[in-house]
Amino acid sequence: MFKENVKKLLNERSMKVGTLASTIGVSYSTMDSIINGNVDEMRIGVDKVLAIAEYFGVSVEELYGRPVVKKVVEEVPVQAANDLSAEELELIKLWREALPDGRAAAKAVLLAYKGPLKNKSAI
Repeated sequence: MFKENVKKLLNERSMKVGTLASTIGVSYSTMDSIINGNVDEMRIGVDKVLAIAEYFGVSVEELYGRPVVKKVVEEVPVQAANDLSAEELELIKLWREALPDGRAAAKAVLLAYKGPLKNKSAI
């Protein structure tokens, strides 16, 4: 299930195995062996599994095809959500869904357009 899910994520993003391998810091041959099932799914190292999950913005459970238990706590605490505008909440949601490269690009853009610190009530 793991290898099929990684292949699916690669296909959805039109990515090559080598791109994923170099991005998470493993050799092409290692990643190719993982994806082609030459490595037992339960023996892939935790560091590699976590890196792949983080890169694609999915949970380890999703990579292994296991049911994801819904979080009991909301993603944005109620008090914090009350202090944020709908636009700010949307930006948080988009940030959490973005891949690492997208997050870096978004941060760079926001820093480039950052203005002086304003009073929170003016937002």
